[in-house]
Amino acid sequence: MTAAEQLFAARGPAAVSARDIAKAAGVNYGLIHRYFGTKDAVLVETIQRLRTRIGKVEGVVADEQTIASNLLDLQDEFTAYTRTLAWALLAGADPRELLGNFPAIDNMIRELGGQSEDEADRLEAKVVAGAVTSLVLGWRLFEPFIITATGLDAADPARVRAVLAQVLAQTEKLPSGRTVPTEPVRRP
Repeated sequence: MTAAEQLFAARGPAAVSARDIAKAAGVNYGLIHRYFGTKDAVLVETIQRLRTRIGKVEGVVADEQTIASNLLDLQDEFTAYTRTLAWALLAGADPRELLGNFPAIDNMIRELGGQSEDEADRLEAKVVAGAVTSLVLGWRLFEPFIITATGLDAADPARVRAVLAQVLAQTEKLPSGRTVPTEPVRRP
């Protein structure tokens, strides 16, 4: 699976064959076929594995800053996940077929008031969760470009991350003025 993660993240699923994965993993192609059947099944398993590893942000969360910091601290796993997901989506993959469900986003929507009786509140919670998700995924995917284009190449990476975490925490506030709960929340 590590070989598949590396190949998918570097070249994209369309440019990787099951034979490429077998060769990089040092195993026989028949073994890949026997356990997974198709390259698409390997892709789904790879994305699921990466998502599970980054799922540690779904533990106990004390505040918005913690959520943002945790997401940004998952360097390798999150970068591989973001790149592989981007490649797959750009090639036309269906997000539900790749991921099945979206527990982290669902939790964020719920915490932002997505279960409210008011349709406007539910819409607001979903849009804010989408905006936070796009900011995090976009930063991870385009970080080298963003750092260079904004002149942050000489800045302390830890300081850049801290400021970005603050921005994310502010983004998680609802336009109506309500905010994500600040007391610890135990997620299912």
